[in-house]
Amino acid sequence: MHTKPDLKTSVEDIGDRLALARRVLVLTRFQMARLLGTDMPTWGTYEAGLERIPAEQAVKLAAYGIPLDWIYEGRMTDLHPHIRDKIGELQKGEVERRDG
Repeated sequence: MHTKPDLKTSVEDIGDRLALARRVLVLTRFQMARLLGTDMPTWGTYEAGLERIPAEQAVKLAAYGIPLDWIYEGRMTDLHPHIRDKIGELQKGEVERRDG
């Protein structure tokens, strides 16, 4: 029997990945909002997991190595290796601080 992987697709999970993507790209919230063609309050709702980012904005991150399948489903297979490594470093640092 084939089962689907347990993907984290809630709006909160998407928001967490957007915040992580912003940090990987070393952008401020203001810079990320401008990059996506939105304003800071709207970006804040996406990153906080209060509202789902529209695909027409999220697709703009693909040019920076952040594909839609990672944003919306958490699939790391199509991430650029450099981006994948930076995400791993940031996540490891978060776990170490939390468990510290």
